[in-house]
This record gives sequence, C-alpha cells and structure tokens, in this order.
Amino acid sequence: MLLRVLFLHFAPLPILGLHFYMRNDSTRCFYENLAVQHIISAKFNATATIDGLYEKEVDIDLTLTVSETFENNNLAMTKHVKSFGGFDFTALESGEHRFCIHSAVSKAQCVLRVEMNLDIATLRPPGVASAQHRQQAKERINRLVKRLEVLRSHQRTVKNREKAVTILGERLHSKVLSGSFFQAIVSVAICLFQLRSLRGLAGLND
Repeated sequence: MLLRVLFLHFAPLPILGLHFYMRNDSTRCFYENLAVQHIISAKFNATATIDGLYEKEVDIDLTLTVSETFENNNLAMTKHVKSFGGFDFTALESGEHRFCIHSAVSKAQCVLRVEMNLDIATLRPPGVASAQHRQQAKERINRLVKRLEVLRSHQRTVKNREKAVTILGERLHSKVLSGSFFQAIVSVAICLFQLRSLRGLAGLND
C-alpha cells in the first residue's frame, strides 16, 4: 500500500541522458515544455580536458538558470555549482521553459565535457516540493511587485506628460484668443477710421 501511494505521488517520466562539450565562458541551453507541478531533476558531471587529455588541476564553476519563455523569459531560478551537481525545478505554470548552463573555467584552453541525466516527474515528495514551491512563489511575487512599480512609474510619467500638454494647450488657446481679440479691436478701429474719412470726404463734396 505504501509503495502504491508513493507511486501516485511521484510518477516519473522517461529519463533523458545526454552529453555535450563547452569551452570557457560559453552557454548551452535546452528547452522543455512542463505542465503545472511537473518537476525536472537534472544530475550532471563536468570534466575538463586539454587536447583530449583529462585535466585535474582546474576549477570549474557552472551557473544554471531556468527561464519561463512563455512569460517574456522571466528568470525563475539561478544556481551556482561546481563540476558535479544538479538541480530540481518545479513548474508553477504550464509552458515552455529554457534551461541554460554557463561555464567558467580557471584555464581558458580547457574544454568541458558535461554528462547530464534529466528526469521529469509529476510531483515531488512533500518536503522538497513545498520548500521549492514557496521559494518560487516568493520570487514570482517579487517580480510582480517590480512590474507594478514599473507600471505605476509609467502611469505617473504619462499623467505628467498629459498635464504638461494640457497646460501648454491652455496657454496656446489663451494666446490665440488674445490675438484674435487684438485683431478684432484693430479691425474695428480701422473701420471707424475709414468711416470717419468717408464722412469727411462726403462733407467736402457737399
């Protein structure tokens, strides 16, 4: 009965094994479509070689990142490890995820051979899953808060611009009205002057 319960809570999908080569300061990425609550577990081992020969006296630092390509490539996880290690990632939303490994080697002429095993499962044991779920939820909330701050800043900028445009429009409108009023006064004065001139000429003719 216990084995059956564990199987229901942790149903593994096929394991994918692969290996690839990397030079210093290079990045390799792969993509995986994950559904909600799917966990991808990666275990890898990186070895350094020079001209095909194993190099022992070398420091290897790898940076692992997970990005949600379906949501503007939001960074969901970052982890720094040495030559041997791995990571576990639980998807909080369904969609395509990008998994990248960036290399940093103490000897630039080294070539890294990275062996990796990927295991995708539907759920994790409660302790591991809940801890990672809380961390990822916290990171997502922080990203949402930053987005809201950006939106609010943008809204304030737009309102300030609209206010400036309104003030400028009112000033231009006031200047136009003042100019029109001045032109009207000048026109009336000219008409009165012409009328008086015509009356004067008419009086002389009489």
